[in-house]
Amino acid sequence: MSIPRPADLAPPRRLRERDDRQAPSPRFSYAKVSASWLDIDKGTLEREDKSSRDQGARDALPHPYASKEGAKAAADAMGDEWGRFTGQGLFQKVGDPSAVAEALVKCTGFGTPIDETEWEAVTVTHDIIPDAGWTTTIETQVKS
Repeated sequence: MSIPRPADLAPPRRLRERDDRQAPSPRFSYAKVSASWLDIDKGTLEREDKSSRDQGARDALPHPYASKEGAKAAADAMGDEWGRFTGQGLFQKVGDPSAVAEALVKCTGFGTPIDETEWEAVTVTHDIIPDAGWTTTIETQVKS
């Protein structure tokens, strides 16, 4: 018998445009990530690429690696990370005791691309401020 996580029991959090301090923003997508490495035999910088199915710009990692394998591993890791995280957001609202991490978040009033995206609460922070009251801060990312 498995014990359900709090996020599995919680209904999706509904966040409206007026609830946020900062709106969620889709992240820029990259079609190719490249990492360079120093070829000692030729005395030149060579490049290893990681391509995705998406269309977009190219991201080049800033520092050269010692070997071809190191550059390939770095390009693969960064390409995978860019593929996983395509959006993030931060909401601050009046205290909400039912908000928990890993729960689904439904955005409304931000426009079609954001409203139609499946968001997930990554971090939920509850703050009690003596003079201001209770606030809940929800950090979100696109559900993977």
